[in-house]
Amino acid sequence: MGWLIFGSLLFIVLILLVLNRKSNPNLSMLPKQFVVLDIETTGLDSSKHEIIEIGAIKVTRDSLNHPTFQTLIKPTQKIPKKITQITGITADMIDKEGLELKTELTEFIDFIGDLELVAYNAPFDMGFLRNAAYKHNLEIKNRSNCALVAARKAWPDLKSYKLTELAKLNGRSIEGHHRALQDAEFTLLVYTAAASTLGVENFARLREGPARKSYPEKVVKTEGNPSGALNGEVIVFTAEFELCTIKYAGMIAVGLGCNLHPNVTKKTTILVVGNKVSYFTTKSGNTKTGNHKKALEYISRGQAIRILTESEFRELVARYQ
Repeated sequence: MGWLIFGSLLFIVLILLVLNRKSNPNLSMLPKQFVVLDIETTGLDSSKHEIIEIGAIKVTRDSLNHPTFQTLIKPTQKIPKKITQITGITADMIDKEGLELKTELTEFIDFIGDLELVAYNAPFDMGFLRNAAYKHNLEIKNRSNCALVAARKAWPDLKSYKLTELAKLNGRSIEGHHRALQDAEFTLLVYTAAASTLGVENFARLREGPARKSYPEKVVKTEGNPSGALNGEVIVFTAEFELCTIKYAGMIAVGLGCNLHPNVTKKTTILVVGNKVSYFTTKSGNTKTGNHKKALEYISRGQAIRILTESEFRELVARYQ
């Protein structure tokens, strides 16, 4: 573990006045403690690509020093040349410094505790982290917020919201290799400046997110592994998943032999309901998805459908893997 010394977070806002344009920055809306993170990966698909670096900063709002976490991870697949060009992370670096994913994830989970997490394009980072944790029977259930969303709200007229472009607006350059801890540092700068720009009430609404829709993941109909232990089962995933992405859960189910379908039909035998249903919650208090309601309707007519929670699905997977 290292230490990042900013002097204070107020200094961060002061050096970002080009974006902020406020003479008296206010940071009271920030949590007293939170973690800003970034990852580097072998590709863009969290269901099949892997994490090769994690960088994080544990921020204490009113402190002078902020502990950091940085580690290289050994992937099971070769690092593509394009990824090496972007990150500067080579196979030789991984051979010398890379550590096992489960060990480093366990330490990372200990580092973040139950603190709120912040990342630039958070769904990307959190998808990789949660899938990796799921694979190793670990859990990352921390609340997360997106610095990219905050930047769009704070400065709606910018032509580009790439981290590198926001850096240029502040007179800083992060051209060249993208490393996780460096990107986490600049994500912290952007998130803090965006919070100060938005103000207490607007930033509070952004963090709570009642007006933001979290759209369900798209599921593609896929035939299951014919030699899998669950061959013949027809599985549907619904609502929002907390422990991993639906795409990753679907890949596991297909590997075990389940036929994956996007919607409940008369052929459905298993429905897995995610822990989060905020997108589907209406003012009338309805918290069941269309697939969930349809499954209950079919069950009332005598169709045999098992409705599982995320945890129950995980137990089912463990039984046959």
